[in-house]
Amino acid sequence: MAEADPNPLLDTTKTEIEALFKKMDLDGDGKVQTLDEFRGLVFGDMLSEPAAPNRPYTECSDIKELQAKVEGHLATYNMMSTKKMDLVCFLYMLEHLSRVARVIKLPGGNALLVGVGGSGKQSLTRLASFISNCSVTQIVLSGTYGMNEFKEDIKQMYMKSGVKGEQICFLFTDSQIANEKFLVYMNELLSSGKIPNLFAADEIDGIYGAVRNEGKAEGVADAKEPMYDFFISKVKRNLHVCLCFSPVGTAFGRRASRFPSLINCIVIDWFQPWPELALYDVAKRFLQEVELGDEDARESIIKFMPFSFGQVNEAAEDFKTIERRYNYTTPKSFLELIYLYRNMLDAERKTLFTSIERLSNGLDKLEKTQKDVAILEEEIKVKSVEVEAAKANADEIAEKVGGEKTKVEAAAAGANDEAAKCEIIAASAGKMSEDLSATWLPPFPPWKRLRRRLTTLTKRDSRNSRPWASRLGACRT
Repeated sequence: MAEADPNPLLDTTKTEIEALFKKMDLDGDGKVQTLDEFRGLVFGDMLSEPAAPNRPYTECSDIKELQAKVEGHLATYNMMSTKKMDLVCFLYMLEHLSRVARVIKLPGGNALLVGVGGSGKQSLTRLASFISNCSVTQIVLSGTYGMNEFKEDIKQMYMKSGVKGEQICFLFTDSQIANEKFLVYMNELLSSGKIPNLFAADEIDGIYGAVRNEGKAEGVADAKEPMYDFFISKVKRNLHVCLCFSPVGTAFGRRASRFPSLINCIVIDWFQPWPELALYDVAKRFLQEVELGDEDARESIIKFMPFSFGQVNEAAEDFKTIERRYNYTTPKSFLELIYLYRNMLDAERKTLFTSIERLSNGLDKLEKTQKDVAILEEEIKVKSVEVEAAKANADEIAEKVGGEKTKVEAAAAGANDEAAKCEIIAASAGKMSEDLSATWLPPFPPWKRLRRRLTTLTKRDSRNSRPWASRLGACRT
């Protein structure tokens, strides 16, 4: 066909596409060619309730409506789950959520979420699984967890998805690879679903008995091998694997080359760094309940958060160029920045409020002290008058006491003279008494010896003393 010949099919297709994407033309140039313009195109069934049957898969043209619906799903998830998630539903998050939910909704859909730690891979997988009415299963590592325990966990997921028909999302992260042999099972699970030596012979017999009736109803031949293949097909249809890996280091590339099913049999969703608008929405969400002053101050602080994060990213690039070393900044780092600001703001405000309270209490005490001092001053003025009167009275009494004291001192001097004379007389009298006693008193034995002798008198002594009675009478006469 010549270049000038018209092409009706091409013209019709172009017309339809232009009409379809006309609303995505943000700059009005008649073209949809920028990333921001394509980002408004979101499809999914997230506008319906998770438990609703036959949920329609439609275009989510109203982003605000989609955001409100997803926030409602998140609130319901937090009410039903013990591990609550505090997520911000901005456009970047909704894009990845729709992708993960679409993959999980597909029969046999498996996803590989690639991004640095803290990008929200696991949180989006949990929320997307909840929206898709799919239960999430993870292994729990311990000091003794090995190949046998990993094999048992896979067998349980196979039985639930293959026999019971449950929709299961197996969330597996690179931090849970305690043994590189784990990826051997994951490689077989993603490629064919048949993991060698996963089930023993008796377990295969049990599987055959469990799916036999359902398989016969589906037209499967009544034999162990066809029934086991039917069981594996149910597992691949109901068991969805979501791998959350980090591209940092050489492990990701090495594992991709050694286990090709991790790349070939899976849908890859690469988590790029958050755009500045997403960072702004997150900062606005987490700072909306913090008192930041007026609206201008609040807006400035919120805008500073993504700006500072961008400056750190530029510094990390310079650090990589100069020092040949990597410094990774993740969305988790941005959230930690916001938490750090909130904690420091609370601490500073508490310190400030404590200082204000101390100053207020000090001022109250000073005011009370001032009032008390004023009262005391008035009392002192009254007391000073009383003191002056008492002092004048005391001076009068002191003057009288001074005169009486002079008289008393004179009387005391005369008394002292008389006492000295009395002492001389007493000394003379004592000497005269001693002289008389030595001259006139006969030498009788001491009174104590005499009394002791009187207590020992006998009747004989009494008879011997009778002759003295007449002599005593003569002495009396």
